[in-house]
Amino acid sequence: MPTLSHKQVFVDQVKDVLQGANILVVVDYRGLSVAEMTALRRVLRVDNVKLMVAKNTLVKRASAGTEVEALAPYLKGPTALLLGYGDQVAAVKSVKEFLKKNKKQNQLRAGFLDGSTLSAVEVDELAGMPSLHELRGKLVMCIAHPISGLANVLNSNNSSLVRSLDQIASQKEAG
Repeated sequence: MPTLSHKQVFVDQVKDVLQGANILVVVDYRGLSVAEMTALRRVLRVDNVKLMVAKNTLVKRASAGTEVEALAPYLKGPTALLLGYGDQVAAVKSVKEFLKKNKKQNQLRAGFLDGSTLSAVEVDELAGMPSLHELRGKLVMCIAHPISGLANVLNSNNSSLVRSLDQIASQKEAG
């Protein structure tokens, strides 16, 4: 059984981890085997996301006095914390895809993003958004589209002139 000093060290570690994350999601991990949890952690590691299982009381102590304290009501029952350090959407999307692929009905109870507490519905909506990488690609396409359209219009005048001259030359050769 851990002593009070061990618990305090763990609380301090959790506090550091919570402060470093740019998204935090409270996840119910019931029904996941050890092998599935390991596979999920492996999938999440690619997106710079950490899955941490901790006692709810210790997480509540670690979050006391911080903005994340608003998640305390959701820390009931078997709870895992999803801590994202990169793209916020990719963190949630990876978990949702993993659970869907493995036919698990675990819920994402709540989340914390940019100083705001997210409900389960808002976390699900976040998972449905395009990732930051996809949004950047769409932005580049929006910026490039008018430029490529202008290039096509400018190029069409030149090609029309060349085609017209070619037809005139063909007519003069024919007769």
